[in-house]
Amino acid sequence: MNLSIIATIFVIFVSVNQSFGAMIHLVRASFKTC
Repeated sequence: MNLSIIATIFVIFVSVNQSFGAMIHLVRASFKTC
């Protein structure tokens, strides 16, 4: 495995994880208001 490939996969994984956590936070907030 190339180091740059591992770094790219890690950056993509972190960005996807942050967006997924924000989506869960929005869903929880919408459920609280209902």
